Amino acid sequence: MIKIRNGVFETNSSSSHSIVVTKTDNPLETVDPEWRMRDGEIKFWYEDDLEFGRTPFNVLSDWYGRLRYTIASLGETHMDEIVAACKRHIPGFDHFKFPTSRYEDGGEILGYVDHQSIGLLRHTLIAHHVTMDDFIFNDKYIVIIDGDEYCVFNRLRNTPMFDENAIDYLEEAND
Repeated sequence: MIKIRNGVFETNSSSSHSIVVTKTDNPLETVDPEWRMRDGEIKFWYEDDLEFGRTPFNVLSDWYGRLRYTIASLGETHMDEIVAACKRHIPGFDHFKFPTSRYEDGGEILGYVDHQSIGLLRHTLIAHHVTMDDFIFNDKYIVIIDGDEYCVFNRLRNTPMFDENAIDYLEEAND
């Protein structure tokens, strides 16, 4: 039996994340963790600190945003590399503290990237020979969080404030 509902908006929408790589190389040798670190610990307070779906539209243009996206995308298999990169660039950094789930086993939450965009970061790192250190700690990398039902980034690209000439390359999640 098939149910069809008339007059109801339905979508198979997913994320449409993009990684913008600008032509301006701006590596950060060390960063000031400001309020994000205490006693060597960077603590992620809430699940949504590490959750990247199709909403809300967001531009991750600083090291902390790229770090959160890297953990959510690669954390389970590359956590040692992520920690090592942070130790090289964040004075006094020792470890992360992750939120715990209110459900299931109550284990640590290392993040979530929507199924449509989950392989985007891994592809970018491999295809363009980008190191994890460079991705997290170089301001030439910008992550765009968007959804294919909104396409905010595509509309933004068609405005005068967006300079296509400043972009070296653009990686987008494929359908």
